[in-house]
Amino acid sequence: MLARLHGVPRDTRLFLIYTLCANIALGTFTLDFNLYLLALDFREDFIGLASALQTFAMAVTAFMLGGMLGRFGVWRVVVLSLIAFVLLSAVISLAHQAWMILPVAILWGANTSFLFSTVMPFVVELSDESRRSRVASLTVSTSMVATTIGSLIGGWVPRLTGVLLGVERDSVTAFRGALFAGIVLAAFGLIPLLLMSRERRAPMVDPDEDDEPVAPRQPGERRGLPRPPGPTQRRRLVVFTAVGGLMSLGAGMTFPFFNVYLDSVGASPSQIGLIFAGASIFAAGTTLFGPRFVAALGQERAITVGRLSPVPLMLLLIVAPSLGVAALAHMVRTASQGLGWSMESTMMSTALRGRARRSIFGYRSGTWNIGYSISSLVGGALIVRWGYDPTFAIYAFFMLLAMGLFYGYFAHIAPVEQTAESDSQPAQAALPENPLRPRGRA
Repeated sequence: MLARLHGVPRDTRLFLIYTLCANIALGTFTLDFNLYLLALDFREDFIGLASALQTFAMAVTAFMLGGMLGRFGVWRVVVLSLIAFVLLSAVISLAHQAWMILPVAILWGANTSFLFSTVMPFVVELSDESRRSRVASLTVSTSMVATTIGSLIGGWVPRLTGVLLGVERDSVTAFRGALFAGIVLAAFGLIPLLLMSRERRAPMVDPDEDDEPVAPRQPGERRGLPRPPGPTQRRRLVVFTAVGGLMSLGAGMTFPFFNVYLDSVGASPSQIGLIFAGASIFAAGTTLFGPRFVAALGQERAITVGRLSPVPLMLLLIVAPSLGVAALAHMVRTASQGLGWSMESTMMSTALRGRARRSIFGYRSGTWNIGYSISSLVGGALIVRWGYDPTFAIYAFFMLLAMGLFYGYFAHIAPVEQTAESDSQPAQAALPENPLRPRGRA
């Protein structure tokens, strides 16, 4: 990855440093926040409620993303959101009662949507067509490496805190120390953002135009809001968004709780950290093979196979639960998420143009988070009452349904032409579903 930095502009390098810091914090929270809630004697149903409220707030604000970027510019949105992320993360890491945690979770989720759903717009602004795939692939790799570092920090800082302060490694104090370690690293992400050029701070301009005529702006229509795309673009928007929504209903059932599941099958906090770190490394390597995967199978088949790859392992956990199978399932699922989203992002950048392309990441993030919030709320209650097996089966059902819609539409009804750019590199593994995936716990 370092060799590919040669010739990369200064602002892009600074953006990659910011990405490193932000995703280290993401990796730490991904690993430790649920365990922190468990240490406070909360159960999976409360974790599901907190996740649901958080991700619903993310969904509401995601639909405003296009207007916010057009009005203020992506740089300003990211800087203000990062400051708010640091402050709200500190507050929620100190909270210890439900009436304190839940309101902050709502504010935290609303802010996180602006912070992590802006990655792809930032990539578009930083690069022209000839460099976009290169910048995007560097962003993917940096995010994966950073998440690995964050997982390692999240796994080992509780043990270190326990030794230094003389407390148990699975105590509230130990996990709180790990969360604050991530917060400090997130704060360092402000430095590269503030060092970016003055030109980068202007409102974003997307020179692409729609490939279909659209209605002229009506009198009184607010500036900064995307105008409706043409009919073909609208249908593609609907399908891409619906596929993401169906997948979110499956993901929210299981993955906000998967670190807790690992704990239930015998993994220690440090082992969970190693599993999360290993999954990120595996995903980083797998994502680099995305273009070859697409070249070999075609983009529709490649995305379908990639997205469905964790399903057999999740079903195996129902009949043969074990730490080894659970660790492998998490690794495959993490790789599937990075690989699948990067290939889908490339396809969306090819299939959608201009206003439709600017809108899809907000729509996808909003729909994803609505589905994820509902699903995690239901999933937490199911786990408390009947265990994890029903949620694994529901995950498999919705993944099969989502990929059936995707493959059926784009492979047989309305194929999208592959371009040279879409074959060359993945577009980007954006954070809507990874989003701190509401707090990135997937």
